[in-house]
Amino acid sequence: MVWLRRTCYFLGLALMSTAVMAQSTVKIAAEENTAKARAQAQTQALEEIIIRLTGQPNVKEMPGVEGILQRAENWVDEYSYEEEGDDVFFVFGFDEQQLRNELAELGAPLWSENR
Repeated sequence: MVWLRRTCYFLGLALMSTAVMAQSTVKIAAEENTAKARAQAQTQALEEIIIRLTGQPNVKEMPGVEGILQRAENWVDEYSYEEEGDDVFFVFGFDEQQLRNELAELGAPLWSENR
């Protein structure tokens, strides 16, 4: 019986970490595979993450956020490409906790991590 509880516990942890990862990952259509296109896509992806974290649709109007967006590459933990049929996407992963800390320092409203 103890092994069953432990198995359920670890399965729950794995599912929770997947949910957190999904929140900090954004997929953006890749019109072309150039450095400029990737830079624009990562800024767009970062905007989406900030919207998710703050609930504010106009992130560029929030004090200090423009500086974060100008350094979008600093916030990307990982990126990859994903194909779905004929479509290609950039997939960006962000350090959600680091972004939360930065946004909190700016006084931005933040959603709680448990929604």
